[in-house]
Amino acid sequence: MIKKTLSLLIGLMLLSTFVLAVPSPEPVAVQVNLVGYPDPEGLKLIHTNIRTGISYESEVDSSGFSLMEWGNNPHLPGDKVVIAIKVCKDNPACVKTITLDGEPMFVDLDVPTLIEIQKEVIKEVGYKYVCADKSIKDTAEECPEIQRIIVPSEVLVCPSGEKVVSADDCPQDPWVLISVIIGLVAAGLLALYLKDKKKYKWAPGLAGILKAKLAKAKKLKEEGKEAAALKELQSAEKTANTVLKKYLTEELKK
Repeated sequence: MIKKTLSLLIGLMLLSTFVLAVPSPEPVAVQVNLVGYPDPEGLKLIHTNIRTGISYESEVDSSGFSLMEWGNNPHLPGDKVVIAIKVCKDNPACVKTITLDGEPMFVDLDVPTLIEIQKEVIKEVGYKYVCADKSIKDTAEECPEIQRIIVPSEVLVCPSGEKVVSADDCPQDPWVLISVIIGLVAAGLLALYLKDKKKYKWAPGLAGILKAKLAKAKKLKEEGKEAAALKELQSAEKTANTVLKKYLTEELKK
């Protein structure tokens, strides 16, 4: 009887291990922003599961985008993960902590504006700063000051209230256009998934991330937080363009 009980317990343990080991899509998309410079292509990120202590690396592409698919890595729901820029991982300003909850997630990670940190990041990716006078410096602070000559001209008032010189300079409402772009990209991701559900199991998760960012932007706008809404909308557009360029354009040709 005891042997049978032990055998049953061992069998259940093996079964539970197998169930936990079955991967399910859980993408964490990270958008890295380096103010004043092109997107930091080649920058390394470290993703550390605090519970297990295991770390994984990902690399930022030319759109400042990096994807970590936790469905391929051992983890449990509720695990906390520290995402850090590798070159400044010991600085709290270079770190974000998230909680894995089984859902796709999008994280904005801004490179701190501290000169010391930016120099390390710039050195890592090999960027120089192009000043307004076209001279090349290591940082924006080294650029020479530009004297602006203001020429009086006729001023037009846009529907938004902004004053411009030409009607062509009036800002266009980005909401409709970006909403359409995100809808098309999300549809494209679902088309990929239907094309090969095993290979593109992560596609519905990315589509969900895009729709969630657009919904968040609209909610912020409704709350009167125009600046935050516009920033979230621009982030959603950037992510959609990255997905379109990196996944859809090439994959749908195959």
